[in-house]
Amino acid sequence: MKKLIMILLALALCAASAMAEPYDELVSVPDFSVTTIDGETFALSDLLAEKDAVLLNMFTTWCPPCQAEFPLLEAAFEEYGDRLGVVAVSVEPKDTDEALDAFRNQYGLSFHLANDADVGIQSFLDVPHFPITLLIGKDGKVLYAQEGSFVVHEQLKGTIEHVLSEDYDGRRFTFYGVYCYDQDGNDVQGVNVAFCTDTECTVLESDEYGMVLFYTDSGDYQLKVLQMPEGYELVEDFEPEAVEGSWALVPLVRSEE
Repeated sequence: MKKLIMILLALALCAASAMAEPYDELVSVPDFSVTTIDGETFALSDLLAEKDAVLLNMFTTWCPPCQAEFPLLEAAFEEYGDRLGVVAVSVEPKDTDEALDAFRNQYGLSFHLANDADVGIQSFLDVPHFPITLLIGKDGKVLYAQEGSFVVHEQLKGTIEHVLSEDYDGRRFTFYGVYCYDQDGNDVQGVNVAFCTDTECTVLESDEYGMVLFYTDSGDYQLKVLQMPEGYELVEDFEPEAVEGSWALVPLVRSEE
């Protein structure tokens, strides 16, 4: 029987200089003006008046994790753009309007692009690494902060839908993800996992893509695999770990028939 090892997928980060308030401690975003590479100028408050939320992404064109997530951002904008404003701001001074326009054409982007020299986000926000993405509510409060790139569309889609849902209570939240697969790399549906604190557990089940998405208040959680579908067993000595903003990959083994 083939065994697999557990892998913790760490979010890739590119280094940047640090200044101003740390992104993970930012309660609300002060109103600021954006001048896009197309010469359009608007305030964050203007965009929030039109949309239910705004996704603010800070990146550079040369950062591989940034490049990797832009197709996901474009797909999200195409799906939710009627309710979600999307603004991507480069923190690289060398990313001129011409360079950003070439980047936009390369990745087929249709949302707002700007350079921070024309915005000034780093005057109030510490960007120690990039990409960093903030989801901002209509009142300017930070609802969700993502350090590192979104790894898969399901994570970004689930995060946006959580913010836009009628049941969302407006509190800041964090993300934990689990992806379940077998020795052949196939998605495994119906794996029951629990995210537990010292006082309570939340039990969830992997979907048709083998994914579990858990959005909650920040806290110290333990991840437990409770039950697997018939025909599967857990890899020996597997000890899952819950890490905010990341995926724990759960390798399963299909029992030999």
